[in-house]
Amino acid sequence: MNNKIILQSNVSCFQTYKAKLSNMSWNRGIANFFLADIPFSYSTGHVLASRIVDIIYNIDQFQGASKNKRIYEFGAGLAMLSKHILDILKKDHPELYKQTACHISDQSLPVISQIQKFNTHKDHQKNIFFSLMDAANPEFNTGKEPGIVILSYLLDSFKTRLIEIENGKLYEIRYDEFFLKNSKILDMSHFPPKIFDLQEVKKLLESGSNHLMNNIYRISRELREEEVRVPVDDVKNFEDGEKEELLDFTATLNINGRCRINYSYQAGKTLSLIIGKLLKESIILIHDLGITRPLLSNNNSKMYTPLVKFKSVICYPVFFPYLHYIARKADISSFLTSNKPGENQVCIFYKGEHVNKMKNLFRKLFINKDHNRISNKIHEIRQNKKDYLRKDKDLESFLPDLSEYDRKSYFLLVNLTNLFYEEKMYALALDYARKSLECYRPVAIPSYMLMGKIYIKLGNLDKAERCFIKILDICDSYPDAYNELGLIYFDNKDYERFIEVAKKYLKYCTIDNIWDHLIVMSIFYLTLEKNRECEKIVDWVLDLAKSHPVMVPFTVQLRIKDIKNRFFTKSIK
Repeated sequence: MNNKIILQSNVSCFQTYKAKLSNMSWNRGIANFFLADIPFSYSTGHVLASRIVDIIYNIDQFQGASKNKRIYEFGAGLAMLSKHILDILKKDHPELYKQTACHISDQSLPVISQIQKFNTHKDHQKNIFFSLMDAANPEFNTGKEPGIVILSYLLDSFKTRLIEIENGKLYEIRYDEFFLKNSKILDMSHFPPKIFDLQEVKKLLESGSNHLMNNIYRISRELREEEVRVPVDDVKNFEDGEKEELLDFTATLNINGRCRINYSYQAGKTLSLIIGKLLKESIILIHDLGITRPLLSNNNSKMYTPLVKFKSVICYPVFFPYLHYIARKADISSFLTSNKPGENQVCIFYKGEHVNKMKNLFRKLFINKDHNRISNKIHEIRQNKKDYLRKDKDLESFLPDLSEYDRKSYFLLVNLTNLFYEEKMYALALDYARKSLECYRPVAIPSYMLMGKIYIKLGNLDKAERCFIKILDICDSYPDAYNELGLIYFDNKDYERFIEVAKKYLKYCTIDNIWDHLIVMSIFYLTLEKNRECEKIVDWVLDLAKSHPVMVPFTVQLRIKDIKNRFFTKSIK
């Protein structure tokens, strides 16, 4: 205990400060996808969109005279999936497209505002509707009930408990949360930065202060947790009906052994609410990380704990048998893939009379499909670079075994851009970067990033600068763009602008490798005859080296001391 600062004890995983910081991070809006390095996935691409269009078309055939063409995408994120669905409908089924209304919602006001600002859906103004809505409590106006509901990477963000089952007994895995007393967290919202007082951070966490925003990742990575296994009967913070449903559901699993599952009563309630609003011949499509069966562990093997992290963003992979349980309770059909544990799964709830037809359609579209084929193709290309790079570089002939929509995969296009960039084939790299922008403009930050670097290699610094500024139009807290602009201004000896973007980089960067920027800034301040500004940096680094010597690399200490000795004081050692 003596080496810990206790923050809270015996709390559910959704009550931890890590979980709260994860939720808070979405106040950054769309930028959070890029700041947390959340990858573009199959769920935002044309392949899944084309399969959903197949379902929409078949449901239209099932409905006959009853026409319900309302699509609801909850927790829309970048809203690229709905865009691609409408693009394909417009091209392949123009009459059906005219009848289709697509409702896009998110509980984050910054996300919805930015989607509208970027005008991603400009070609579908008559078909698209935006709303601010908490997906846990969805609302449907009379006459606007859903025909298709899409929940992509949404349920993994819902309030979740980690439940351990051992020989028929249920436990909740709860947490004691703490800082180690020797933890050091830089507060980058100041310039020069300062070291957080850990008791101050504790108060900020307790209050949920916005002062945490620029330091979410630094604080999150210093948080420590220890598990506390508590019998379910001793847990006091269940909602009404939550414990009873947990007991009823887990009794259906017939588990003999030990395993852990994620249990989200909130997800179950939401799905039940939506099911109650579905009209005849309607579906809910769920695409998410998760497992489709309990993963048993013996006493000698490591217990599988279903949790995924992207920097400060936490996801709780869905335990899909619970979704089947919800469908059975509502007396509707459900179909599920069986991909490897932790991989993406697709689950469909179907309310209608054509169960066998829908089941066969689901099998055709989602069962035994190689969802890793794009990443496998990238791996194959990298393993056989010389052979591939000798071929015709036109995408259709370059990758003849991939479908039209596979070749529009953002993951594929960006990786090919990066490959040609690494091989110094800059014209081709630029061509593939442009192809990726055709599909994912204006939210394709990695494409603009690569284009900027390519233009630097081609000696066109003006175009490179415009690419990095474009990134900041999308995400004004993206540190790598400030870093690249700093390099351009450094080369141009534009010291004032270098200092301006270097300060922004230091404010938003998530790493602690800040020393090169501070050294260059101090030198540029001297060049601009702003000696007082330089001395502030020098004194801060030297003071930090005295109070926390392990934080400041020895070579940095030497260089800063040299600046101090030459320009400000008598020699120091």
